[in-house]
Amino acid sequence: MSGAPHSKTDLVSLDWRGPVAVVTLTGSTSRNSLDRVTKNALLETLKQASETVACRAIVLMGGGDTFSVGGDEADVLSLEIFQILTVGRRPVVAVVSGLAAAAGMSLAVACDYVVATEATVFDCALGPGGQLPQGAVYWTLGRRIGAGRARHALLTGRHFTGGEALAIGLANELADPSELLDKAVAAAMRYAQMPPLALAWLKAAMATGSDTLDQAIETETNVQPLLRFSEDHNEAVAAFLQKRAPNFVGR
Repeated sequence: MSGAPHSKTDLVSLDWRGPVAVVTLTGSTSRNSLDRVTKNALLETLKQASETVACRAIVLMGGGDTFSVGGDEADVLSLEIFQILTVGRRPVVAVVSGLAAAAGMSLAVACDYVVATEATVFDCALGPGGQLPQGAVYWTLGRRIGAGRARHALLTGRHFTGGEALAIGLANELADPSELLDKAVAAAMRYAQMPPLALAWLKAAMATGSDTLDQAIETETNVQPLLRFSEDHNEAVAAFLQKRAPNFVGR
């Protein structure tokens, strides 16, 4: 994308497919492990992508044949990363090839859409050293596959193959390894065509404001007037009346 920032380190890279930022963990020799240096690089890259005005969605993938084997400890950096994924302004599509374990599993589950392969393995084992799983996966996993199934998976350290993950909603789509990125970008482009301001509010509402019916109604009551007076709302109405595709600006 012209004018958009690109970056590459030994650990994380940022590239663009139109309005879609492709963030890649590039530490394949360490199976994309999430040590403190890698987490810092990932956090800064995700911030850079999400704060780019022209960005409409993010694809997160692991380079090589492993998504990520996770890290050695939970810390503030980890929490900031998962907050960007779960309540950040941009929808995030995970490309999960090979193993997603520990915090790597949490990264995938925190994303809005997951593309995997038949050979992908999602590992629900406890964190290193017998700690709690990182990234609040005990919260995000239940919202993705249901509380009962998540409870059993985490308490028993269950592994899911790609096919099993698709069947229970842990993965949204399966693809051949050679088509993974293209499928993920296609999913991200569907998000990119939606009004970004409304998507941002919707992500935040689903993550933080819909635990009860009263909370959901209160959130909707507070947010709808803000969206009704937005430029994106006016553009949506104009595009409908003029029978053309809308050009949303995120304001």
